[in-house]
Amino acid sequence: MIPSLSLRIDPKNPDHHLWNNNGTWWLHLSLREQPWLKARRLRQSLATACRRTARQRRDAIIAQLEIQAAAVVSAAERSAA
Repeated sequence: MIPSLSLRIDPKNPDHHLWNNNGTWWLHLSLREQPWLKARRLRQSLATACRRTARQRRDAIIAQLEIQAAAVVSAAERSAA
């Protein structure tokens, strides 16, 4: 089984995966790297009090996670060939 990134995103909630803790925005995700493994929690301070900046930083982190997952898939496909 090839690992992949799976994120549940609610398009009706622009603040999905964001959590405001005493004025500082945090990213809070659960990542499942293999279907049979327990999800790994990712909690990271976005180091901002600005909601717009927090959304931008969240999106950048998620994009980076997607790039990393694609690289793992690509490497697995090359090794299987």
